[in-house]
Amino acid sequence: MKTPHSYLFNTLSCRFCLMTAAALFFFLLLSCARIRYLPPAEVTSPIVRIGILESKDEIRFTPHGAFYVVPLTSNERIRLQEEGVWTVTVGQSNPGISVFQISLYETSVKQNADEELIRLKQKGMNVALDAFGETLEFSSKTVVDRRIYRIVVQNEFASSEDAVNFKSGDATWSNGRIVEKIKQLPSGFILIKSPKGESYKADSGCRISGPVITLKDVDSGSGFHFEKTQDRSYTGEMEIRLGNDGKLVAINVLPLESYLRGVVQGEMPDTFPVEALKAQAVASRTYCLNRFGRSHQLEPFDFCDDVHCQTFVGHSADSPDLANALAQTRGLVLTYNGELCLTTYAAVCGGHSESAGNVWQSEGQPYLQGVYDVDPAKFKNVDFDLSSEENISTWIRSEPDVFCNVSRGENQQSVAYAKKYFRWEQRISRADLEHIISKKTGENFGQLVDIIPGKRGVSGRLMEIKIIGTLKSFTISRELNIRRALSENALYSACFIIEKIGGENRLADEFIFKGAGWGHGAGMCQIGAAKMAYGGYRFDRILSHYYRNTQLQALY
Repeated sequence: MKTPHSYLFNTLSCRFCLMTAAALFFFLLLSCARIRYLPPAEVTSPIVRIGILESKDEIRFTPHGAFYVVPLTSNERIRLQEEGVWTVTVGQSNPGISVFQISLYETSVKQNADEELIRLKQKGMNVALDAFGETLEFSSKTVVDRRIYRIVVQNEFASSEDAVNFKSGDATWSNGRIVEKIKQLPSGFILIKSPKGESYKADSGCRISGPVITLKDVDSGSGFHFEKTQDRSYTGEMEIRLGNDGKLVAINVLPLESYLRGVVQGEMPDTFPVEALKAQAVASRTYCLNRFGRSHQLEPFDFCDDVHCQTFVGHSADSPDLANALAQTRGLVLTYNGELCLTTYAAVCGGHSESAGNVWQSEGQPYLQGVYDVDPAKFKNVDFDLSSEENISTWIRSEPDVFCNVSRGENQQSVAYAKKYFRWEQRISRADLEHIISKKTGENFGQLVDIIPGKRGVSGRLMEIKIIGTLKSFTISRELNIRRALSENALYSACFIIEKIGGENRLADEFIFKGAGWGHGAGMCQIGAAKMAYGGYRFDRILSHYYRNTQLQALY
């Protein structure tokens, strides 16, 4: 016998069948949008959407008490309570459909787009105006506006290759760039199964709210040495829906300040001094708002929960210092010339941070230029070119007196773990290294003869290396690509020198990588920030050390 709950989750109940076409259209729009509402009492800062699990055939969760479920395509609200592990599966799905277009012009000012559209149409071009993006609102104020207006060629293509071929065949479109958009959203329904085996059905997906929810088997740190899978708990609302690939995605919908609590704890130990936690809170808040609307544009969430965006560990144990750090910096961000900064950060710079332009091969930002990790007021004549092979070898073999050297100064237990990252060594046999490089790059280069360092950044991090093989030689560019190509789980950093041991006929038996630091090194050095805080520096001074000529501003 079906319970009232089962009827409630039927795809079309009798009551739902009687809805007007206008109401149905409203609910369908609601299910497609990035819904940001929460109960008013819970809206303490802008609402963000965090992708936790993606492309799953099954999602399992444990509610810690009674919870409410709202299907995305209706306004029904049901209270459920049953202890144990609940399971969500795909009942039926049709993946979303993407198309590709040629964008000729982009602007954040609609009037400019309208004028350009008229100009191009007067030239006889088959173009149209396409708007995308959204705003982040809080307390009747626009915090971030990421609306973009594109002038696109009206032709739509099933693949990027088709769009490229069309573009290359007509000089009219030579300056255009290929863009992707979702033409048709995924459709279908999901099934929610209770621990006792009762099933409930919801079109497109549902929202779960009430108690803390624990998701099973959440992956983090993919491709790095700290990769792991664990159960994680979350506050706010958990949306489980069909993703663009027709599989399940779990999205945590919560206030930004609640999100930051899980980010700061995921990115920095809460045992660090409070001034370091405050610096991390400001950096993470600024980074989040800077990247809003720029990451995961084709996904139903704003940010992922991993290092691609920022590590988000969800709800965790109470930490008074962390709570104070967030409360005392609430709404504070870093700006440069009135614009939100891109406040990247890394675990251990190794004594010198890196310029962002070198890490991501771009023009970089003026406030993200590499700096020695020392107080310039105390060390005025630091001048040591780390892009030189001779100098970087000396640097890596030394123990400079810099902030992130935890062996210098007073010994604090909370940062002691970072000693192994400040200066490190990794040994690997030539045969194993050949296998790793071939697997990571797809290159068949034969036996490994040598690895030749190329250009280095201001911190000594490599921007380019050359692999010399018995069959072919090739170049690897960008620091993360280099780190990943030379180790199963990525080297700690690209600031390293190479030694070869033994061997005959130009072929070494073993390669030794000796390096400095952990991470890309651009922006704030987290261990350096902690040591500065232990040394009495306030959070604003820590931030100004790593992000030069920036200003603190209260955004809300």
